[in-house]
Amino acid sequence: FGNTWRHHDKQVPAVQCIYRVYLSEDIRDSYHHRYRTHVAEERGLTDGHECRRFHGTKRACALGDNGHKKLCDRQDCSLCGIIRTSFKIEFSGANKPWKGLSTGRFGRGIYTSATSSKADDYSWNVPPNTSPYNKTMLLTKVVVGKAKKLHHNDPPLTSPPDGYDSVPEQPGMGDLNYDELVVYNNYAVIPAYLIVYAGGKFGDAPRQRCGSEVDGGA
Repeated sequence: FGNTWRHHDKQVPAVQCIYRVYLSEDIRDSYHHRYRTHVAEERGLTDGHECRRFHGTKRACALGDNGHKKLCDRQDCSLCGIIRTSFKIEFSGANKPWKGLSTGRFGRGIYTSATSSKADDYSWNVPPNTSPYNKTMLLTKVVVGKAKKLHHNDPPLTSPPDGYDSVPEQPGMGDLNYDELVVYNNYAVIPAYLIVYAGGKFGDAPRQRCGSEVDGGA
């Protein structure tokens, strides 16, 4: 987290807690046994070239604060929705639309980054139920498979180029400032860890209690 915080205009925040995310058996099976195994066999890549990437999203409850581990039922809490049912392409662009579009720079996909400070740009709290001190971020497992770099923005994209599984981009492509990895299949990515870190509007966060896990299948 700290080693991949690359924005020079944002101070590296202190990590308060890290929770392991436990998903339902159906979601784990879909990811591991169906998609990851399929990509690994089709591409000849160990574990489908699985990588860890950060994902920032909207939180509308107290999940992660002071050991709070119960998922909420709020429709506007993207964090609990992802932990409960994993990622959904249909919600692509809902958190922070790119240039006013309902899709992202590289189309309607699930976006992650190896840069924690990049994911922080998309992490925010909805008051009044969230902590004024903390923010949250997910560390995910992503099946990269065979990746295809693009040389231009492509907002209408709904799937990777033929013969590929993902779109990875690095700074220097247009106005892209930090890396992004885009996948276009719900089963290509799952949340693995919930990171709670200091990043609220009221300065340093007080010490807080921590749990060890959050259960998306509960």
